[in-house]
Amino acid sequence: TLTSMMEEVVRSGTGKRAALDNRPVAGKTGTSSDYRDAWFLGFTADYTTGVWLGNDDNQPMKKVTGGSLPAALWHNYMAQAEDGLPERGLADTGDLWGSTAAATQQLSHAFSNFINSVIGGNSTETAQ
Repeated sequence: TLTSMMEEVVRSGTGKRAALDNRPVAGKTGTSSDYRDAWFLGFTADYTTGVWLGNDDNQPMKKVTGGSLPAALWHNYMAQAEDGLPERGLADTGDLWGSTAAATQQLSHAFSNFINSVIGGNSTETAQ
């Protein structure tokens, strides 16, 4: 399912730094061309949060990728936000989305369009 694919990004892919010790996490990293923007968008059963980093003058950052500082900042914020909440599993979206492959492609395209509308230009991702 889409959720399990995004869990794998955090478990063993580019989003490892976002992992929380006591609960499942799913997410997606992103890095724009020339390291101008980097982000991590992730969710638990309780919250959905995104971290974006970039320079106001559109200058490249020093090779910051979505799986580096944004994922680490997301982890630190979410560890505090989730503190004291009971661990809950993530919902399986397969039944909600119908064909997982088609839904994944549509969501990926919509996500890319959204990010491009926010940052402008084309985004590139070095992820699984």
